[in-house]
Amino acid sequence: MSKKIVALYSPGDDRLVVWFEPGEIRELHIARLLEQEGWEAARENPESLPDVSIMAGGVGLEAGEGLRIYADEVYGLSSEVDLIECEKQRLISDLTAARRAAGFSQTRLGAAAGIHQPVISRIESGDIAPQVNTLFKLLAPMGKTLAIVDLE
Repeated sequence: MSKKIVALYSPGDDRLVVWFEPGEIRELHIARLLEQEGWEAARENPESLPDVSIMAGGVGLEAGEGLRIYADEVYGLSSEVDLIECEKQRLISDLTAARRAAGFSQTRLGAAAGIHQPVISRIESGDIAPQVNTLFKLLAPMGKTLAIVDLE
């Protein structure tokens, strides 16, 4: 069965993050893409590589005129990445750093947020994933909130 690309993100370094249907996330390094037949001109001058985009119907990727690679090939050249786990760990790290920077102990933050200290400890250790409402309760006493930002 053929793969279908449903989303593409370029974090601005030497890689692309590609979402395949149904919700599988993979990482493709540009160097691997440039090794493909037909991409010689882009390989000789990578700075001239136009923006990579999804071909109609998600059947592959294209960059400018004539530079195409099909989804099954992209899949084979890419590697699995657990973007959700990476972002979860970053969120927990940022939450812990914000608590410390604000001068809160887990106990004091718990009292201000109405959340028991052992729950905060389990969140910060990654043992449990907090609900969005819990995050808002924890962040508000520190003068913080959540925001939607570009992936790094």
